[in-house]
Amino acid sequence: MIIITLKILNKISPAIVGVRGELIASSINSTFPKFNITGSDAAATIANIVHESGEFTRFEENLNYSVAGLIRTFGRHRISLNQCNAYGRISGVRKANEVAIANCIYGGYYGRRNLGNTLPGDGWNLRGSGGLQLTGRTVLSLFTAYYNKSYNVSMTIYQMAEKLRDKANIDITIYAACWFVKVFKKIKPGTSFIEYVRAINGGLNGLEDRLKYFNRAVTYLK
Repeated sequence: MIIITLKILNKISPAIVGVRGELIASSINSTFPKFNITGSDAAATIANIVHESGEFTRFEENLNYSVAGLIRTFGRHRISLNQCNAYGRISGVRKANEVAIANCIYGGYYGRRNLGNTLPGDGWNLRGSGGLQLTGRTVLSLFTAYYNKSYNVSMTIYQMAEKLRDKANIDITIYAACWFVKVFKKIKPGTSFIEYVRAINGGLNGLEDRLKYFNRAVTYLK
């Protein structure tokens, strides 16, 4: 069992300070044991949450893509060139239409097949939420059911997504991250950090940044 303090968290992520930092440390200490997250498992989980959340500063997916960013990032099976040009950010001219972008990239055939998004607006309403960016109807439905049963509550998936996106709900976002890692992705103790990232991210996006936090966590969690 690990015991993490604000001092340790601050060495891993210098942006984590003050009362909020104390709350994050307390939530990690109370939640990780529930999912048997210890040792390098703990270091990998913390590193990925810190990276995905911008050091616990955002619990909502950033969809503020430029036109070029949309064209570069997503295949035409998810968003057409016309849609990229219509919805993407143009510096000094307009902001990105994030609602339309979400409904394009997380909707349609791709959204149904890969995310379980079946209703109009699911792309936006169920966009990446929480410290590890839970995305789509399938994963949010499973987590909401798990959470409701564990805490004897009856939230809808839309209510859960809103709570996960609220930076004030540190306990829920850490609980969701632990569930995602150990229950949904079933990552086993001792899994290499590279495979941890692949399981969480689907690729190796931001690997250098994630590794930076992981190496610090391994050092200071001893």
